[in-house]
Amino acid sequence: TTLGQYRDPIDNTCKNCSIGRYQDTIRQDSCKICPDGSTTHNEQSTSIIDCISKCDLPNYCGSKGDCIRSPFECRCR
Repeated sequence: TTLGQYRDPIDNTCKNCSIGRYQDTIRQDSCKICPDGSTTHNEQSTSIIDCISKCDLPNYCGSKGDCIRSPFECRCR
């Protein structure tokens, strides 16, 4: 596997980490989960730096109001 991927132990194939996960080490069987309140923009993220506050996503709160943010936390009010 390469960075941003993991080896699926069921079918032994390389797969991209899904949105909200990353992998910064090669030859792993799973991806790491972004901290609470954060996610990634894309699949196949390679670093925790790729994890951004959900408040930075366009229209995250939608009609629920504005985001209240603190490090790796985001709530709608």
